[in-house]
Parts: sequence; structure tokens; C-alpha cells
Amino acid sequence: MLLGDSHAVEWFSGVQQVASARGWDVEMLAKGGCPLPLFMTAPAQLGRPYTECTTWRDSVLRRLATEPKPTVIFVSSMNHYLSDQAVVMAGWRASLARLSRLGVPIVYLRDNPYPGTDVPACISGAASNWPVVPSPGPVGCPKIRSVRRSPQARCPA
Repeated sequence: MLLGDSHAVEWFSGVQQVASARGWDVEMLAKGGCPLPLFMTAPAQLGRPYTECTTWRDSVLRRLATEPKPTVIFVSSMNHYLSDQAVVMAGWRASLARLSRLGVPIVYLRDNPYPGTDVPACISGAASNWPVVPSPGPVGCPKIRSVRRSPQARCPA
């Protein structure tokens, strides 16, 4: 079982590989823009609280409690819906408490890094100036390469 929002969907290929190697099927329950942690969002594009998300999340969690148990549940969700991390963590605790009552392993798949900017626009603004410089990666990761922005690019400093 793969459960979450569109960021969980991004993990499907990897989860499918793990599952196939073990003879498992993968069912994906995901809703774009709908965090798995239990809290309300109000996307600017929607202009109101996303009540459909709350309904979907509750329905999925109730369904999992009443149907045959999956072998394992992989969960993932975007981690920057809200700036108040106390609310986010309380939401995770509430959702994970409901999932843990199923008595099956839960695997948390970390969210993708969030660049905080429109990367395609940034890169396209620097297309004529691509000097590449090495920069250190996270602890335990190999060095990554980054692009130094051109004066014409509209990237944050």
C-alpha cells in the first residue's frame, strides 16, 4: 500500500520495484494537494478550506481499518503545507496512530527537497550561462553540482 498526496505518487516506481521483488502487489491511495497528516489546508488556488481532503483522508483511514490488512504501508506527503511544524507533527501523530492500529509495518518515505523557488524558470533564465561549480552535498551523499546563476536569471540569491 502506498498512501499520501502527489509526493507519495512520486515514490510509486520505487515502491513497485520493492514490492515486485517480494511478490507483492501495490495499491496506491493518493490525492493531490491532500496531506496525509491530519490538519486542514486552504490552498490559495482554491480560496477556501480543502474540506474534500479531510473527507478523503478520513475515508481512506476508515477503509484501511475495515478491509484486509496490507502487508506494509508506505506513507509520504509534502512537508511544507503549513509553516507551523507543531501542527504538522500533531497531524502526523494523529494519522500514524490510526495507521499503527492496523498492526502492519509502516514505512515513512521522506519528502523531496523543497527548493523554495520556481526551478524551471530559474534554470531557463540562466540557459546562456552555465558555469558549473562543485558544492558539498548532505552528510553521507556524494558532492553535487550546482549552477551559478547569471546576472539575467531571476533566481533568489
